[in-house]
Amino acid sequence: MDANVAAFTIKGGANGEISDGIIVIYNPNKTAATVSLPTGGWKVCVNDSQAGTQILDTITDGKATVNPISCMVLVQGATE
Repeated sequence: MDANVAAFTIKGGANGEISDGIIVIYNPNKTAATVSLPTGGWKVCVNDSQAGTQILDTITDGKATVNPISCMVLVQGATE
């Protein structure tokens, strides 16, 4: 991961969560950061301009690009 970038994973099933997993990535840098993701398709629910439960994008190539000074939340599996 790029310097200063923080990311963590929440495994599915925590506190009644129905997804297979959640990844939260924070990028405090002034340039975009690329973060490698575990295998599989990931649904973006939070990016630099929107946040919620709607799917904003899907990542299948194993790499998330997080814009400068922002965060991204990705969900694998069910979102509702």
